Amino acid sequence: MHNGGRWIEGYGCHINVLISMKIIMKNFGDFLSSRPSGKEAYLSAQAYIFPSKDEADMIELDFEGVKVLTPSWADEFVTPLAEQWGNKLHFLHTDNLSVKATLEFLKQIPIA
Repeated sequence: MHNGGRWIEGYGCHINVLISMKIIMKNFGDFLSSRPSGKEAYLSAQAYIFPSKDEADMIELDFEGVKVLTPSWADEFVTPLAEQWGNKLHFLHTDNLSVKATLEFLKQIPIA
């Protein structure tokens, strides 16, 4: 059964390969706050970092080293990704209380 990923043929077999893109959120700073800053980070990442669905099967946001993530910043950065990627958007290193609380808060906001 094919559940996403890419089929690679060769050597007499078929292999399903899942391609993910990991985005290191600390590269945007360790204190991610303000709506304008989140919007600017999203637009920059959209232009230069984010893969198309033809290039990757999922996106992983890695929050290791992020000290503060505010709902306003995350709403501008994470919400558009969630709208585009749905359950193919994954979060890593979310044990920081600020990150955890913000992501939980965003789950309560309906995605259009």
